[in-house]
Amino acid sequence: MERQQLERNIISSVFSDNELFDDLVETARPDYFKDNISREIYKWMLKKYKAAEKISVISASGELDVDVMQVIDSNMPIFEFEGWLKQLNKLHTQSTLKASAKKIYELAGDESKSIDEYMAEAQEIVFKATSNFAESNDDFTLGDALMEAYQAYIEEKENGKVSGIKTGFPSVDNNVGGLHDGHLTMLAGSTSMGKSAFSLSLTNNLIKNGKKVHFVSLEMNSKELADRLLIMNSNVRANDYNKRKLNEVQEKALNSARSQMVDYEDNLVISEKRGLTVEEIKANCRKQFKKLDTDLIIIDYLQRIRLKGEKTVNKEVGSIANSIRDLAGELKVPIILLSQLNRSVQGRPKLKHLRDSGEIEEAADEVWFVYRPAYYKSIDEQKEDYRQEAELIHAKGRVSGVGKSHFYFYPDLTLWRDRYLEDSGKKHPISLLTYKKGAKNGL
Repeated sequence: MERQQLERNIISSVFSDNELFDDLVETARPDYFKDNISREIYKWMLKKYKAAEKISVISASGELDVDVMQVIDSNMPIFEFEGWLKQLNKLHTQSTLKASAKKIYELAGDESKSIDEYMAEAQEIVFKATSNFAESNDDFTLGDALMEAYQAYIEEKENGKVSGIKTGFPSVDNNVGGLHDGHLTMLAGSTSMGKSAFSLSLTNNLIKNGKKVHFVSLEMNSKELADRLLIMNSNVRANDYNKRKLNEVQEKALNSARSQMVDYEDNLVISEKRGLTVEEIKANCRKQFKKLDTDLIIIDYLQRIRLKGEKTVNKEVGSIANSIRDLAGELKVPIILLSQLNRSVQGRPKLKHLRDSGEIEEAADEVWFVYRPAYYKSIDEQKEDYRQEAELIHAKGRVSGVGKSHFYFYPDLTLWRDRYLEDSGKKHPISLLTYKKGAKNGL
C-alpha cells in the first residue's frame, strides 16, 4: 500500500470510530503524515480531541479548507487499523533516520568545527533520532505504582537508608532525603559565596564512601580541583599551600592526605575543558557514565556553558537547563548544576535572584542556595573568623519540600562541614592550631 493511501485509511477510520483516535494520538504526531490533506485533518482532529468535541465529517468539511471527502471510504476495514498504525510508525522511523544520516553527512562537511564538536553534535543527532523510538513502558496502573512504592519503602526501611544518595551531610539528608536519581539540582550563589567549595566538599564525602562522581569543570582545571581536595583533607591552609611555604607538620599532613586519597582516586573523573556547548557536555557525560557507572554528575557552572543559538540569553539558558535535566532522566542519575545569582542580591537569596531565572527555576527539580552572612562583612572582619556560620537554603524541592541546613564554612580550607556533626561532638571542630602556619602541635 502506498503511503498516501495508508495515511488516508487511518484518518478515514477515525471518522468511522472516534475511539480509535486514542491509539492514534499515542502513536503519531502531525509530522508523521506526508499527505497534506491527511496532515491538516489530523491537526484539526487534535484540536477537537483536546476540546473534548466530537470528530465528525460534517464538522471537518465545514471548518477546513481541504477536501475532506477525498479521504473518506465507508467500506474501510477498520479492523486493520492497528496494523496501519504500526506501518505508519515504521515509515516515519525510516524517514527520520534517513534525515539524521543526511544531517551527519552535512555536519562532516563543515570545516570550521573541531573533532570534539563533530562527535558531540553527531551523537546528539543520533540520540534525538532514536530516543523517540526506544521501547519503554511509561504507563503504569495505580496498582503497579503502589507496589513499586511499597517495595522501595520496605527496602529502604530494612537497609536504614533514605531514598536518595546520601550526601554525607546529615542535615541535608534528613531535610531533603539526599540526592535523587534523575533529578536536576540547581546549586546557586553569589560570586565567591562558596558554590564550588560546597560541591567539592560534597564530592569529597561521596568518593570516600565509594560513590562515583563525574565533575565537569568549565572554570577550574583538574590540578586546581585536586589541590582543593588535598587542602580539605590535610587541613593545611590554602594560602600556605599555594605559596609553598609549609612547615614540617604541614608537609606531614599533606603526605598523609595524599596517601589516603589514593584509596579512592578512581572514584572521581574531572572533565576540565572550557567553552563547551550543552551538546558536548551531554556527549562527555554519556561517555563517562559508560566507563564509570556514575552516581553523581556535577557541572560547574551554567553561565560558562557556551551559547550558540539566536534566542535571548534567558531562553537559551533555560533551554540548556532543560536539556541537562533531560540528561539526568536519561542516565537516571542526579545532576547538580551550579549557577550564578544576580549581582544585585543582598542577604538571603530567593528564587527571583537566579541569574537569567526566567526558565531555570521551572527546569530544576531542586534549587539550593549557598549563603554565608560573613560574605557581606569587610575583608578585615572576615579574616577574624577562621570558621563562619553558613546555610544551604532549600528553596525548591519537587518531592523534598523547602527549608535549610546549617553548616560551618572554613574559608582558609574552602571547606563546608555539617554543623550538626560538629555541635553534637560527632566530628570535632577544626582547631586553629590544626592548620595555622608555624603550629608546633601535630595534626
